[in-house]
Amino acid sequence: MKVLILTCNMGGGHNSAAAAIAQELAARGIPYAVENALQFAPEEDLIVQGYAFLYKYMPDTWERGYKFSEEHSSYPMYLNSTRYSNGIKRLIEAGGYDTVISVHIFPGQAVTHLRHHGDVPRRRYFVATDYTCSPGVDQIEADAIFVPKGTGREFTLAGVDPACIVETGIPVRTDCYEHMSRGFAREKLYGEVAMSPEDKVVLLGPGVLHVDEIRELARLVRAEVPEARFVVLTGKGNSSLKRSIAKLGDPRVTGITYTKQMTTWLKAVDLLITKPGGLTSTEAVSCGVPMLLLDVLPGLETHNKDYYVNRHCASTVTGFPALYTECLRLLADEDARRAMIESQRAHFSTNAVAALVDEVIRRS
Repeated sequence: MKVLILTCNMGGGHNSAAAAIAQELAARGIPYAVENALQFAPEEDLIVQGYAFLYKYMPDTWERGYKFSEEHSSYPMYLNSTRYSNGIKRLIEAGGYDTVISVHIFPGQAVTHLRHHGDVPRRRYFVATDYTCSPGVDQIEADAIFVPKGTGREFTLAGVDPACIVETGIPVRTDCYEHMSRGFAREKLYGEVAMSPEDKVVLLGPGVLHVDEIRELARLVRAEVPEARFVVLTGKGNSSLKRSIAKLGDPRVTGITYTKQMTTWLKAVDLLITKPGGLTSTEAVSCGVPMLLLDVLPGLETHNKDYYVNRHCASTVTGFPALYTECLRLLADEDARRAMIESQRAHFSTNAVAALVDEVIRRS
């Protein structure tokens, strides 16, 4: 078996899922390669930048577009994907791949188009990276479609062949499931941020709050929980936020541009405040960190948020006053945090990427 994993640079989640699958294949000695399917689209930069622009600056337009896709045929999306299927065909043939795993709908549809013309590898798989059946997934024909646990019925109702659905969960790195005490995790991170065992550490995901909101949240929370400290993942593309955080002059608020130890960070903190992206939030609950979700983008993130909140694996708020109140409650109430972690263990204790690769091997 030789595996080609096809992803797209449409948000970091798809690449994270591809990396997790690649890591598991490598651990088992299975040859693989990871490729960006959009490299064969001449307007790749326009697609990626347009996606990011709508996502960040025009959420209302994004919401209308997503709802339209849910309510109408997404066949035009399928036709768009077929335009670069020949490039994928050449890639498959040149590499001698007999198995393709798509972690984004675009390559999933392109490989389906190849199947209709008899130009396909022996095995084809699609991996859902959000907690819903995205528009267009029903047009993908694969040997198996790997979906989050408890969502199989939704995919079936959307038109996916139930015989293809395998509820493995969303694949994340295997180290998310490995036990690491909070104290040991903090020791490993001492070179990035010095944290004591007594600290109540809040990790804020990229783009969650503006610097003024961060300053005010820290001030209000520490008035009630003096041992609280805040670490902000600013992201590599937002160095201005890190500089603004440094200018606050608050030693209990730290900005980090980039870390290679994300799993360790998740195991070191008492609370994660983030957006409900499919992969980041799955990594968090697999690591067992209490999670507060906010700034929901209409569409996929709404479904993700509902999935977690309905299973008591996270809480959610709207608006700054509610954010402050809920952040304070979770930091002050150890029982509430423990109950959330127990719910996460009940739903996310299975190593999803290992289960996915097991199924791929079984079908090879």
